[in-house]
Amino acid sequence: MAEGNYDTSRGFKATISQKELQAFEERKNKILNELKVKILAIIWEAQKKVYWINSS
Repeated sequence: MAEGNYDTSRGFKATISQKELQAFEERKNKILNELKVKILAIIWEAQKKVYWINSS
């Protein structure tokens, strides 16, 4: 077995470089920000509908 930390149950190397970790964090943050925007848009639309129902 080569050097490094391995997940022996799955047989792949479990260590990653700092550069890979940073790239993963950037992708994760981008996805989370996109989800936040989508969730806020859904809440905004729901609030508009509730306001419209209550005002009619």
